[in-house]
Formats: sequence, structure tokens, C-alpha cells
Amino acid sequence: MNKIANSCYLWTVIGFVFSILISCASIGTYAQTAKDTLTEAGKDTNVFKMKVLPLPTLYYTPETKTAFGILNLFLFRVNTSARVSAIDFSIVYTQRKQLLIDPTYTIFTHNENYIINGGFVYSKFPDYFFGVGNNQIDQTHTREFIAYKTIQFHNRILRKVHKRWFAGLQYQFYKVFDVHFDANSQYNEGNVAGFRGSTSSGLGLILLYDSRDNVLSASRGGYLEFSNLYYNSRLGGNSHFHSYKLDLRKYYTLTKKFTLATQVLVNINEGETPFKQMAQLGGNKTLRGYYTGRFRDNHAWVIQGELRYFLFPRVGFAVFGGVGKVASKLSEMTPTDVKGAVGGGIRVRMLRKQNFSIRLDVAGGRKSNGFYVSVAEAF
Repeated sequence: MNKIANSCYLWTVIGFVFSILISCASIGTYAQTAKDTLTEAGKDTNVFKMKVLPLPTLYYTPETKTAFGILNLFLFRVNTSARVSAIDFSIVYTQRKQLLIDPTYTIFTHNENYIINGGFVYSKFPDYFFGVGNNQIDQTHTREFIAYKTIQFHNRILRKVHKRWFAGLQYQFYKVFDVHFDANSQYNEGNVAGFRGSTSSGLGLILLYDSRDNVLSASRGGYLEFSNLYYNSRLGGNSHFHSYKLDLRKYYTLTKKFTLATQVLVNINEGETPFKQMAQLGGNKTLRGYYTGRFRDNHAWVIQGELRYFLFPRVGFAVFGGVGKVASKLSEMTPTDVKGAVGGGIRVRMLRKQNFSIRLDVAGGRKSNGFYVSVAEAF
């Protein structure tokens, strides 16, 4: 276990140095070709070879308190037949002594015949655990502080099968280790799966429809994903469960300045699901206003919407809200005892042509609130 941790720290240092070197060498090297214009929906009218955006990171969330680090965002397009691809590499350290290393990528090949996306995450993340179930809101005594490390790797390869329809395979590896919690904890591996650590290795299928004009901040089009992951010891893990996901989004350009975004998200897990991979509510993307994982269980659903308005070319505003629920059984996924949250925020466009923004959101739910600073839109 120490070898794994030491290796991760080594790659952290290497990645950090590499990130700085790439930023210094590449900033300002992109080229724009104004004469290349695209009429097909979902393509920028300004084609560029590469754009590098190094950003110092400073933000606050309920999960991290003050966090700081560096984010390098690489934007490029293979040719005029594909949407903009994005690769980002971030290293963040927080006031609560959390460390997060998170490189991710979404690549569109020629004619968008293939979509390749995924990432690698290493985290050292002391955190609050509120227990399992939908009725923890009035039971603050269930909150406990735990510390753990995680290593995640996930990758998807999708092939275009018809126009904007794609199908493919995905793989995910998720390891939780070096777990520390209070000796008098009311939780244990008997009543919470994976509480002392777990290794999950899963393989699955994806069916995807994607007509969004921009993967970072869509203003029109739609997104439909149905996917599954089968975790089994034969794939190298010690967890045995099956996970299903349905993600439906629709974007409406109401006027030149107004955009309405909607999302329905359903996550179903069958089997002995480790607590870190249970369906959950909360965080900076799903039902903002609640602590990440404030509610978690085998299954969850969320419905949320956001109205975005850019008053100025680089500054905009948003209001959003949503409802959701977690449940241990499918029969309990009824629209009763739902958790709701509302909020608003400011958008600052860093790259106008590519519609890339920094968002600052404030949101509140029942006996809960949060302030978030993030890149790109929540959905």
C-alpha cells in the first residue's frame, strides 16, 4: 500500500513540473484561421490548432473549505469536421489537507467517428460521512470524519453508429485505501460496504446521443446516455455489483442571451456497492447546496434546471434549482420525501469563442448551503 502511495506522490511531482513546463512553452502558440467557417450545429466558426489556458486555482466549497492549485486546460480540434476537444490537468490542495490530482480528457476524432474520454484521479481526501439513506437530514449526530485515499481510472471509447448516435465500451478502476476513522465509529464494514477500503474493477457498455454545440457549456442540442458497469473479482477487484446510469439533458436557446438547461439523472446499483460508489446527492454538479455525498444509497434520481443569461459578452448570471432522492430499494424511488435546492451564480467567460467560463455559485437546501467556484457548467 505504501508503494502505491509513494508512486502516486512521485507522479504528482512529475505531473506538476510537466504541467508548468507545458504551460510556459505553449501559451500563445495557438493559431486561428478566420476563413474556416462551419455551418453545421455544434462547430465553432473559429478553428484553431491548439489553445493552452493555465489557470491558478482558488476556490471554496463546503467539502474542501479554501482550495488552491493549478489547472491547465488544452483545447484543440483535429480538423473542421469535429467539435473542440479538451484535455485538462489539475492539482489542488485544500485547507482541510486534501490533495486532488485530476487529469481528464474528451477527444473527438475526424468526422467525430470516435469519442474518447476518461481520466485518472488520485486523492487524499479527509471527509465527512453522513451515513446511508434518504432520511439523514435531521440526524446530525450521524456525521463522522473519515480519512482515506483513492485511485481512480476510467476510460470510454465510443464509435459513431448513426449521425449523432454512438456506442462503445467503458472501463473503470476504483480503489479506496488507507482508511482511518474514529475507533468508536458507529459504522463498520458490516453495515456499510467498503467502509474499511475496497477495490472495484468494472467493464460495461454505453449508448450515447450527443448533439450539444459545446461539451463545456452547451447552449443548444441534447445529450442522452445509458450505460452500465459490471464489477467483478474476475476483473481484478474485490467488489461485486452492477451499476446503471441514465443521463438525459436538453438545452434551449431562448434568445441570443438566454439559455435554459435541463437534466434528469438516474443511478441504479444492484449488489454490495462500496459506500464511495453509491448513488449520491450533493456537490458542485448534482443538487448544489448539499455537501457531496450528504445523501447516498443504492439508487438515486435528480431533476434539475438552470437558466443562464449573459448580460455582457464576458459576464453572465444563472439561477438554478433541483430535486432529488436516494433509496435502498427500487420500490422506494417514488417522488416522496424529496430533497430540494435552489441557487444562483455568476459566469465569467475566459474564452468567448469557445464559450468557456468560470462559474461562481451560491446554493441552499434544507438545513444546508454551499458556495462553489468551478470551471465549465455543472451540466
